[in-house]
Amino acid sequence: ETKLQGDDTDAGYVISAFASPVEGVRFGATFRSEVNLTIAGTARYDMNIPGFAYTDMQLPLRLPASLQVGVSTTLIDNLTLSADYLYTWWSSYDKLAFHYESAPGVGVPATVTVEKDWHDVYSLRFGAEYRLNSQWAIRGSYVFDESPIDDDTRDPSLPTNDRHLFSIGFGYGHGNLTVDGAYTYLIVEDSTPSKATPTLTGTYQGYAHIANLSLKWTF
Repeated sequence: ETKLQGDDTDAGYVISAFASPVEGVRFGATFRSEVNLTIAGTARYDMNIPGFAYTDMQLPLRLPASLQVGVSTTLIDNLTLSADYLYTWWSSYDKLAFHYESAPGVGVPATVTVEKDWHDVYSLRFGAEYRLNSQWAIRGSYVFDESPIDDDTRDPSLPTNDRHLFSIGFGYGHGNLTVDGAYTYLIVEDSTPSKATPTLTGTYQGYAHIANLSLKWTF
């Protein structure tokens, strides 16, 4: 077993644009740049071999760029509708290359590479809010989130697949008090282990129930 610890700081940039060509219709777009990190730290080995307990380590990591565009409308009385499209360049996450000063099992400088080969993906998001009156609102949404991991690269560390999220919620405001609540049901489409892990058989399945409640008091 190897325990890794490290950190790094780098900078990126964000470009946003907003337009409302007609009353009740709004468009927006946001681009977030790729961020290149070189995480530097240490690796500790859980093995009883002299000289293999501790070493320096570096891990280059490219965080993906993304582009999000959206539109919302309030043309129907008391109803707000919105739609968003998010594209993420996850192909930047092609591998993990761990550069060890003293690599596990050999004791000399070496690089251990774990292939990832993720691909670019998109996400679609739709939402609606209907105001019952000046105090109460009800909400609903649907999200399709494409997985960057395909059948050839999926492994037990992150056995995810395309996801669907269905949400309902409410909002209440009166005076200084605001209350918001929501429930989300998340479904992960069934998937199987990749061909790179032939000893694993079966089907990965996943779902989650997510509930949240927030209260805000304005002074």
